[in-house]
Amino acid sequence: MSKSSHHIETSLHKLQRLGSVLSAVFAALTVATVVLAVALAINVGAHVGRDARVTSFGVIEGAGLSVYILPAVAWLAIALVLEVTLWSICRDMKHGESPFTVKHVRLIALLGAAFVFNAVMGVFFPGTMRIGHEILLFTYVPNAMMLGIALGHGLSLMLDVGSLLTALVCFATSAMWRYAALLQAQSDDLV
Repeated sequence: MSKSSHHIETSLHKLQRLGSVLSAVFAALTVATVVLAVALAINVGAHVGRDARVTSFGVIEGAGLSVYILPAVAWLAIALVLEVTLWSICRDMKHGESPFTVKHVRLIALLGAAFVFNAVMGVFFPGTMRIGHEILLFTYVPNAMMLGIALGHGLSLMLDVGSLLTALVCFATSAMWRYAALLQAQSDDLV
């Protein structure tokens, strides 16, 4: 075996081990996010019939309960898309397969769209949100990198620059991933 083929083989084994570890991590995070979503739904459902009331913009409030429904659902959806995308990529790495597939391109583009939605949501739900009740509490900060734009007459517009930049990175990565997937498909056809 030549030195370069040995180097390639060693690199592939390292990549497969890394893919195995990261695949397990993202699988666990996906399960944890689903458990959090179910616990939140049960928690809100238990309070809606008793003492909770719906206020403006879909906020459910009650004794020790404060849930912003749209941001909570959006955050959980973004987390799931991110975790499933990375889990799928790492699972392919674990099996020694190329992660450059059209399926991953679509998932990365979907993630970019989710971050655009998060940025838009930050305009309507600025600040920190609490999701939970008593022992289950999750703090959600949807817009960690905000830009305030003064519009005059005391009016201003807050833009979530962090989510917009992340969305741009996702869309750029998706375009590069598509190119890599096309090259991968072409090289597979040649072999």
